Amino acid sequence: MAKEPRGKRLEAAMEALRAAAGSLADTDLMPHLCEALRSGSGHLAKQAATIAQSRAIRGIREDLETAMTCFLRHPENDRGCLAKEAIARLLIEELETDDEVWLSAARHVQMEASFGPSIDTAAGLRGMAAIGIAAGHLPHKVNVLIDLLLDQESAARAGAVRALGYLGTAEALSLVRYKTLLGDAEIEVVGECFRALLPAAEDAPANLALVAGYLSHGADAIAGEAALALGESRNLRALDFLMQALDHTASAERRATLLRAVALLRREEAFGRLALWLNDASPRVQAEARAALHVFRGEPALTFFFA
Repeated sequence: MAKEPRGKRLEAAMEALRAAAGSLADTDLMPHLCEALRSGSGHLAKQAATIAQSRAIRGIREDLETAMTCFLRHPENDRGCLAKEAIARLLIEELETDDEVWLSAARHVQMEASFGPSIDTAAGLRGMAAIGIAAGHLPHKVNVLIDLLLDQESAARAGAVRALGYLGTAEALSLVRYKTLLGDAEIEVVGECFRALLPAAEDAPANLALVAGYLSHGADAIAGEAALALGESRNLRALDFLMQALDHTASAERRATLLRAVALLRREEAFGRLALWLNDASPRVQAEARAALHVFRGEPALTFFFA
């Protein structure tokens, strides 16, 4: 690694990289990106990774891995883990990223000062590393993901759940199901559990029923996450659960979320049943529904409702 540029040297290097990105084709820009990644500066490396991401530039995996390793060893050069996260986003899209790089990132903790107690700025990085671990070849990858599933930081736990869902094996989904039933203090993690279970619900209806059971949960946030996850799944089997919940809720807030969830299925049958339900609703509920479904006003099946 070159000596880390600072002050005016850093400003000049960042301006030169911006200028290169604005004037050069991808092939000619790549050496400049690699030089920035090797600079030892978190600011410059983040800028390079961000440019490469925006232009979908590939073929710089080794430089990305070298930069990641450098910043893991010298975290003081990458405050906030901003460069490491930007690099991780690119490495996730690369084939055959070194498993050891992901393993080091998955175990990296970076405590930094804040206005109150010190905070761990590497939680998001660990969450992204979980995806890399899942896509890699480590024989003990599930054990690494279990460790992250028990991480103190919610961003890391959420990443572990996403990674287990990505794996999609019976073992991985059983762990997600267990975590779902166990619960989590952070709604982000709960929502990731729901979403990880649902892609496999066509083969495992029990997972669909499990998530649908949370539609009547006492906490609005959890019920809402379940509804939106069901809608995003585009699984038509979710429609009956959502419509039943619509018929039984007295909460305007929950009703709005359920309406959006049904529309998110984006299936002809879902729009048809939604249209019938809206037609029979009271004027007050219809007014609420127009606000909740405004983004779907262009759907042909709902044209009558917004006329």
